Amino acid sequence: MARRAGGKEILDKARELLSKAKTAEELRQAQAVYFPLEFGVTMEQTAKAIGVSKGRACCLRVRFTRSGGRCTVKKLPQGGRRREKSFHHRVFNSLNPLEDHLEESLRNLELDHERIHSIVSWPWTINTLLN
Repeated sequence: MARRAGGKEILDKARELLSKAKTAEELRQAQAVYFPLEFGVTMEQTAKAIGVSKGRACCLRVRFTRSGGRCTVKKLPQGGRRREKSFHHRVFNSLNPLEDHLEESLRNLELDHERIHSIVSWPWTINTLLN
């Protein structure tokens, strides 16, 4: 049996954040605290309701609780692998826009010789092709 959720002292702050949240991340963080305390649901049920994994819901809840009821959203680094992959959190209504975006991304990759070199010019890759 799951243990009862603690953190009643920050319930009011979570309730306040529910009405004032400006981002989806803030809303999820407040919901991860509010749902178990107010409705007595499990973390599995909370995670399903807010659309994240159970582990992610626990992390959101712990971060809010440890900060004393302040929303702390970790900012993801800009660029890097997400940008490199060209599909950073995009939703397509049909396959046609997806196909168009994929074509454009591949065209841009083809023109970026430095990036292609960094991807394929590993010694083991070259040795495999030469042997």
